[in-house]
Amino acid sequence: EYWDDRSLFYLSKMFSSQLQKGESYDKLQKCIQVGVLNFTYFKKDNFCHRRVRFYDEATGDLYSEKLELQILELPKIPKEYHHPDGIIAWMKFFRGGNKKEMEEMAKGNAYLESAYEDLMEMSQDEKKRLAYEARERALRDQLALQHQTEKIFQQIAEVQGELDKAKDTLAETKGQLSKTQGQLSKTQGQLSETQGQLSETRGQLSKTQGQLSETRGQLSETQEQLSETQKQLAEAHAQNDVAHDQGRKDAIIDLYQKGLLNLEQAASSYGMSTEDFQKLIF
Repeated sequence: EYWDDRSLFYLSKMFSSQLQKGESYDKLQKCIQVGVLNFTYFKKDNFCHRRVRFYDEATGDLYSEKLELQILELPKIPKEYHHPDGIIAWMKFFRGGNKKEMEEMAKGNAYLESAYEDLMEMSQDEKKRLAYEARERALRDQLALQHQTEKIFQQIAEVQGELDKAKDTLAETKGQLSKTQGQLSKTQGQLSETQGQLSETRGQLSKTQGQLSETRGQLSETQEQLSETQKQLAEAHAQNDVAHDQGRKDAIIDLYQKGLLNLEQAASSYGMSTEDFQKLIF
C-alpha cells in the first residue's frame, strides 16, 4: 500500500541522512533505492525492471544522477530468460521457491553464490537468524508505526481544520448574536417608548370619555329643557290661537251689530249658519 510514496520516502531519507550537522553538501553520494516487488505495480506494460530518475520536463535533460529508483517486479520475469548474470538473474534468485532452486540459480554467478552462502549461513546460525528476523520485524514495525503516525497526523490536521472552521463559525455566530442583541435592545427601547405613548393615549382617551359622558349628561339635560320649552311654546301658541279666535269672533259680532256686516256675511265669517248665528246673538 502507498508503494510510490513509500519508495520516495525511503530514497529521500537515505539521501538526507548522509550529512551530519555542519557537513557540506559536496559529501552527498548517489543513492539508489531498490524495490523488489512480489506483485505487479505497473499494470500497463511487461517491463520487469525499470530505472526511475529525475529529468527536466521541458528539455528532457537529466536533472541529477544522485537520486535513482530501481524497481523489480518479480511476477513479470520472462520465462525464456536463462542468462546467469544481470539484474534478471538476481530477480529470479529473489523469487526462488526453495533451497535447491536458489542453489541452482546461484551457480556460475559469484555474487549470487556469495548471497546464497550468506543465506545458508543465516539459516544455520540461529543467533544470526533471530537477529535477522528481529531486524525485519523492527523494520516492519517501524514502517507500520510510520504509516500509523502519518495517518494520525493526517487525522489531527483534519480535526484541526474542522476545529478552525468551527472557531470561525463560532466567531461569526457571536458577531451575528451581538448584532441581534443590539437590534433587540433598540427594539425594546422603541417598545418601551411606544408603551409610554400608549399609556398616555389611554389616559387622554379616558379623559375624553369622561368629557364625553359629561357632555352627554349636559346634552340630555338640554334636551329635557328644550322639550319643556317646546311644550310651553305649544301651550302658548294654543292659548294665543284661542285668544286670537275669540277676538276675531268678538270683532265679527261687533261689526254685525254696528251694521257693517249683514247676517249672511257675519255668519259666514263666524263659521256657522245664519240661524245659529242669530241664536248666538239673541
